[in-house]
Amino acid sequence: MASSVILSPHLDDAVFDCWHALANGATVLNVFAAKPPEGTHTFWDRVCGEADSRRMFQIRIDENEAAVAMSGTKKTQLYLDYMDAQYRSSHPTASELADAIERKTPKGTFYAPLAISLVFRHKDHVLLRQAALELHKRGHAVGFYPDAPYMNPPHTPRPASLKRLHARAEKVLGLPLRTDIHELSPKALQAKDAAMHAYQSQYKMTNLE
Repeated sequence: MASSVILSPHLDDAVFDCWHALANGATVLNVFAAKPPEGTHTFWDRVCGEADSRRMFQIRIDENEAAVAMSGTKKTQLYLDYMDAQYRSSHPTASELADAIERKTPKGTFYAPLAISLVFRHKDHVLLRQAALELHKRGHAVGFYPDAPYMNPPHTPRPASLKRLHARAEKVLGLPLRTDIHELSPKALQAKDAAMHAYQSQYKMTNLE
């Protein structure tokens, strides 16, 4: 049976968005996971409490390793050598990303960020969604997940709002979709909450409290 591969744009998205798959042994491929050059300083890292971006990135790697370990199953974390959008001046193409993903994880069912928020769409999430569509064209099995915090609803999703989201997703992706909802048990919710809090450098600034 093919394995599941969570395409995580950054060092937290797999935990925030795909806990069900993670807890069932999915591999995590962290895509924009290269350390920035020495001397890099960004606004986001400063407001998160660390002026040195390279040092902040190491903090985030350590947080991510601890958080993923809380999912309770043995799995693999892989990393690609692309920098976060806040650190780079140019962007890879969707085809380039798809090539890199295939080299790193040639087989499996891929899960990618949906990135269709009406409020804000992070550049890296959109790029990864486009790369996932390219993987689909190449014959890979691909699914999409609503990406937090950009697509967090203000309430428990209702049938009508899910129907609207489904229609918008099909329009943006240009694909017929099936919606799968995975409800977490109280124990799983507690474990996920603890894992999210492991990202102390990012948690409060992403408004997840």
